[in-house]
Amino acid sequence: MTNLNVTAAASDAPDAAKLETSAAGDAVMNIDVEAVAALRQSLTEQDAAEAAPASGDATADTEAGNDSGDEADGDSSATSGADGTEVAEAATGNDEDAVAEAGDDAPVAGTHAPGLVQVGRISRRAAGDAAARAEKLRAIQESADASELRDAKAAVAAAGNVSLTPAEERDLRDIAEGEDDLRELREEKLEEKRQQAAMRQARSRVNEAVPSRTLVQRPTYGATRGKVYLHVRDTYAFLLGREANPETHKGYIAGMFAASKTMRTLVQGHIAGCPYATWFLVRIEDGMAKFREMVKEKETNAIALVEAATPVRLEPFTSRRPAEVPLDFTASYGFHFADILVRFDNVLRILQSYLRQGFITQDEYRAIRQPLAKELRNLFRLPQQWRFVGKDAVMQQTNQLLAAEHDMGRLPQEILDGERLPQLV
Repeated sequence: MTNLNVTAAASDAPDAAKLETSAAGDAVMNIDVEAVAALRQSLTEQDAAEAAPASGDATADTEAGNDSGDEADGDSSATSGADGTEVAEAATGNDEDAVAEAGDDAPVAGTHAPGLVQVGRISRRAAGDAAARAEKLRAIQESADASELRDAKAAVAAAGNVSLTPAEERDLRDIAEGEDDLRELREEKLEEKRQQAAMRQARSRVNEAVPSRTLVQRPTYGATRGKVYLHVRDTYAFLLGREANPETHKGYIAGMFAASKTMRTLVQGHIAGCPYATWFLVRIEDGMAKFREMVKEKETNAIALVEAATPVRLEPFTSRRPAEVPLDFTASYGFHFADILVRFDNVLRILQSYLRQGFITQDEYRAIRQPLAKELRNLFRLPQQWRFVGKDAVMQQTNQLLAAEHDMGRLPQEILDGERLPQLV
């Protein structure tokens, strides 16, 4: 393996980054060339990620045309070396510790390579990233396996009857360079034989004519995406939502994307066993059903209103440039929120054509719009009123439950008994 010897002499380094060495001489770090390149790349990618602006609220994302409504909020835990002195331990050739003090990414011995402190920092980060990448690759590989192959792998592993033949053992001993190397080679060979046994077993469960590669090319899970078109600005306002403004005395309105984003956490709470999460999901499903019934009623009222106003039949209002709203949610509730929002938009479109031409008044328009708008505001805000309460806290009647009952209400018996469960999870 090619090594890069990076030597920092105390006389050559800046005062802010002097390297104190042992009496034996300079501290030397042997760094693999490829590792250095990988570390530099990792650092560059992280700096780019930290420099990128964080995603704002649903309103900003939507106005930018990039809102998915279901983005995961990421946290950056990278450490910067600009806030003072950091200490890194570098092993020398005689296993002595070298202590390096560095400030703002000071270079080592006039080179362009990262300083010792920085190398030590990004080395640890790269090691963690490598483990995460390995786990992710393993999960991706398993997701591509057919169910028969996954079951066969589990059966082979549980049986534990895969072993090496005496000839295979001798071959491994001949090529091994020590006991540690022998153990690694033995495990690699056993894993290979387990894979072969699982493949044979999987093919026997399907059909012997099935090529082996077919069993590892199963279509993986994907995302459900879609779009809706909104024509009326009153509807679009419910897409965006609104922050509270004390100066104008306008209250907070939870938009569709804000509500959909919170639903993901709510579903996770239900899966984790929170009875209040279960109750809130049931209430939200009931609220959506109620809203759909209200829309049908108000649509009937709207048609009756315009027919009484004039014998002229106008087409529903159509925007010259309707808002195209992309939909990309992990929780099904986001798509259902979009559904009821479009239903709301369709009712308003019926009225807008006649309102703009003066056949109906603003008061008549608001008489149909306001009840629907109020119900929609309450429905979108409901997910944000929930907070997690563990099942044990509910069963043991702890203070946490008492506080939750004060803020969120008392749990119905049908929820406690498990008689009602959400249908969209």
